Amino acid sequence: MGPLPQDDRETAAEGITPAGAGRLAPRVVLLRQLLRQQPSLAIINASVALVFALVALRYASAVLVATWLAYCLTAQALRLGLSWRFWREQRLIEHEAAGLAARLTLSSLLAGIAWGAMGWLFIEIDSPVFDVLVAFVIAGMAA
Repeated sequence: MGPLPQDDRETAAEGITPAGAGRLAPRVVLLRQLLRQQPSLAIINASVALVFALVALRYASAVLVATWLAYCLTAQALRLGLSWRFWREQRLIEHEAAGLAARLTLSSLLAGIAWGAMGWLFIEIDSPVFDVLVAFVIAGMAA
């Protein structure tokens, strides 16, 4: 038998072998993959938010843009903090998995709300190009 794939080594280190994984191993593997994606998602979201905040300053009040940007960046900080905590501990056990899944869902919900609220920054614009662009960004980033 050759070496185990990376995900199987991680679950085996927790005492969960591929043969005896049962219902726990797939959940742990999925949560680990989701945790690995959180920093990248946070960086992408924050970068795009900064760009759109700069554009929005031409069309909305600075207070409204700053409020939206602060909320959006806070949602990304939550995402980073959540992934940092679980990466630092380097383990997921069954009773933590449900709580982690709920926290990941909540952080995604908060980020989705931020992107949905971005449409309010461009509410005064009549240009069809901006209408399409805003809808595209809201749908893409909220997803």
